[in-house]
Amino acid sequence: MAEIKDVRVLLFATKAAQGTINPAAMGAIAACGDTGTNAWSKQWIMIRCNRKGACFTGVPSNYECEVSSAVRERGGRTYVYVLPNLGEDLVKVGLTHDPFERFRAFHPRFYAYFDLERGLLIETTQLREARRVERLFIERWPAHRAVAPTIVNEAAGGYTEWFRGIETIAPEFASRIAERYGYTLHTPLKAWLRGRLSEHADALYQWSSTVLDDIQQRALYEPNLRDQRLESMLRDMLDMYAAMDFSLETLVPAAVFNWHAAR
Repeated sequence: MAEIKDVRVLLFATKAAQGTINPAAMGAIAACGDTGTNAWSKQWIMIRCNRKGACFTGVPSNYECEVSSAVRERGGRTYVYVLPNLGEDLVKVGLTHDPFERFRAFHPRFYAYFDLERGLLIETTQLREARRVERLFIERWPAHRAVAPTIVNEAAGGYTEWFRGIETIAPEFASRIAERYGYTLHTPLKAWLRGRLSEHADALYQWSSTVLDDIQQRALYEPNLRDQRLESMLRDMLDMYAAMDFSLETLVPAAVFNWHAAR
């Protein structure tokens, strides 16, 4: 039997786009199957498989799957987010169990379209608490309701709870709510996102190397047929780490770093 190795796969797949899945998740889903909870499509997943092939681009011949501890620990935790649009007076208010999943559902390059320095999260322990907090925001500024920007992925929803003219007053209101009800306030949003990414930064080396190998192998055997999905997936992931002020040169192989720098 082939040696079993741990490969931490950064799936970031989303079920929001009517079941459309990040290409990196295809093999893992085929191998692990649908658990019934779709946990694999929403969270970080640990894939255990032999390295005969890339676990997340093809079905391995030998595999085991388990949901990572980060999923189990999350429980009923729910976040209310205040997400300003970059360069425009628009703010999205909503709630989610997983901010990364939600923001990527809006746009795969959310970090380039939203102002993460001015964004924030209110962390609650139960969904019903988050719904109450969200309702406080919605009822606070009914006259400021606005239309969603065109960059928002239509399949992701998110066309409601957009506001104009509250970007300077929403943070103070969020601070008062968090203090009154004893919730944790994460601000700026970028710091929270960077912290979450740092928990999995060690996995980026293997993941990026495998994806680039796949891209190059396909280019070798099918030079006239580029895999735009894989290239976009790798570029977007690397750009996200760079946007969160990580040094890519220290996180990925030289070949991956040079590939990214040339784009």
